Amino acid sequence: MVSKTSQILRRQRMEITAPTLIDLFAATKQIEGKRPKTISWYTSMLRPFSRFLGEGATIKDMTIHNARAFIASLQERTSRYDGHPLSPKQEGGLSPYTIHGYVRTLKAFGAWLEKEDYTLGNVFARLKRPKLPQTMIEILADREIDSIFSCINPKCFLGQGYTRWCCFCSTLGSGQASFAASRWITLPSTKDT
Repeated sequence: MVSKTSQILRRQRMEITAPTLIDLFAATKQIEGKRPKTISWYTSMLRPFSRFLGEGATIKDMTIHNARAFIASLQERTSRYDGHPLSPKQEGGLSPYTIHGYVRTLKAFGAWLEKEDYTLGNVFARLKRPKLPQTMIEILADREIDSIFSCINPKCFLGQGYTRWCCFCSTLGSGQASFAASRWITLPSTKDT
C-alpha cells in the first residue's frame, strides 16, 4: 500500500518543469565529475527540447512521441545558427551528426530520469538514433599512386626497393593494392617444357 506521503511526493515530482529537470540533470553530472564542457553540451542539447515542449512543460510532457516530433523538426530545419551569438545564420539543415547528438543526449536524460525515480522506465529508450552517413575517404588517386611507384626501383640492391614497395602496398586498401600491384608485377609464364 502506497502511503499518502509518497503519493504527495510523487505528485510534486510530476509538476517539476522541464528546465528545472535539466538543471537537476546538469547538477548530477557535475557531482559525478563530468567535465564542464560535457555538462554544457548536455544542457545545450536539452534546452531546445524544453523550448519545443513549450513553457510550463513538465515531466508528463516528456514522451517518446514528443521526442520523435522534436527530432523530426530538427531534421526538417533549413537553416543553422538561428539566434546564435557568435555565428551568423547559415542556410542548410543540421548535420546528421548533430541530430545524432541530440538523440544520444535525450536517451541519457531519459536514463537519468528513470534512475532518479522521476519516471518508472526510460521514456526515451525506444528512441532510435538516426543512421550516420558512411564516408569513404579516398586515400590516393591513381595518378598519385603512379607517381609514387615511379620513384621506387624494385630491382635495387638486396631488394630494398621491393621491401619498400611491399610496405607501401600493404598500407593501401585491398582494391588499390591489387590495382597497383597489377601495374608492377609481371609473373613469369609457367609453360610445360
